[in-house]
Amino acid sequence: MLRDGAAPARNPTVLIYKAAHGKPNTGSKADFNGVAHVNTYQGDRGLLYRVFVNGPIQCMDLVLPRDQAVHAVNSNLYYQAGGTKMVATYNPKIVK
Repeated sequence: MLRDGAAPARNPTVLIYKAAHGKPNTGSKADFNGVAHVNTYQGDRGLLYRVFVNGPIQCMDLVLPRDQAVHAVNSNLYYQAGGTKMVATYNPKIVK
């Protein structure tokens, strides 16, 4: 993301690991690797970073509060399972 205006600097690469719990094993290969399209929406209290993925996950919403930009709270994954549209809540954070 660019600092001024919260526009995406470039479209991100999305890596999805089917059996990853926490950090994937070093050297493990992603089950999905693709470039996503991003839209950002700036609000009073933070930023909605919407990532469109053409893969097993269709869309990811990351909600980044202004005061804690390293932890996305109340975020969602949108995907289909068995022909049914599904939503899963997640709270990703930057791990150093």
